[in-house]
Amino acid sequence: MNPIIEDIQGLLLSKGDDWQQRAVYAEKLLATLGKIFTSKASGVTLVYFMECKAATAWSIQCDTGMPEGTVYRTLKRLRAMGVIEKCQKVRMKKGGGPRPTVFALVGASTDAIASAINKHRNLSNPMFRVAQGVVQQLLTDGVKEITLTQLRERCPAKRFRPFELAEAAVPLLHAEGVKVWR
Repeated sequence: MNPIIEDIQGLLLSKGDDWQQRAVYAEKLLATLGKIFTSKASGVTLVYFMECKAATAWSIQCDTGMPEGTVYRTLKRLRAMGVIEKCQKVRMKKGGGPRPTVFALVGASTDAIASAINKHRNLSNPMFRVAQGVVQQLLTDGVKEITLTQLRERCPAKRFRPFELAEAAVPLLHAEGVKVWR
């Protein structure tokens, strides 16, 4: 298991009158977090991993808005500290170039790694990213339910066909609790 998570659990789970042991956990935790949070990017990346458990550099870039070089420097730093580890390469369907690597908290579950791979594939799909924008716009407009025809009308017809975008947006809307009437 990850040493930082062990220290957090040790601090939070230790109860009773053993204040000295809790102080030791707190001291170790603060020392480690102090090393990580000397850089804002490292802190953001650690919080991202605490929530997602596993991710690719591309997912971190898309979700946090950090530049590519910053993401890779941060990943290198967290790996050197033993917080995260390389898990596996992502198999892509087509295209050349290097295969993306999944990084995960030490001891992350296989479900978290599989979720990171799916997220990377979705974010690599241009249609998915446009559909994500459509969904975000609908959510900011406060839409709770919508017909498929109305959804198609809200989809931009520049690069993809509206019916394809609408079909890509339906599962995203369902995940956000929006009812789509067919």
